[in-house]
Amino acid sequence: MSLSISILVIICLLILNYKIAQQYILADGKTRALFGLIELSYLSYEIILFAFGILSFLIAAFRLRNNWVLITNLTFFLSLISIALIFIPLWRLWI
Repeated sequence: MSLSISILVIICLLILNYKIAQQYILADGKTRALFGLIELSYLSYEIILFAFGILSFLIAAFRLRNNWVLITNLTFFLSLISIALIFIPLWRLWI
């Protein structure tokens, strides 16, 4: 369950950053100057995805006692990646 939450968060973050990049590309000069305000409108989605990333990390931490070491380590890695991607503006790399 935690692995699927992490993968879902990463996919949602990629889609969100893609939409932001498309909106930036279609913006004119004045809108680009104040694009930080438009980017703030997506903050609520990022906060929700951050909560799901933390939830995935906590579920993986509670499953640490199980014998499935590979899946648990993969889940830890993906949940940390999903949390880190929230703070990295990927859309700026795509423009």
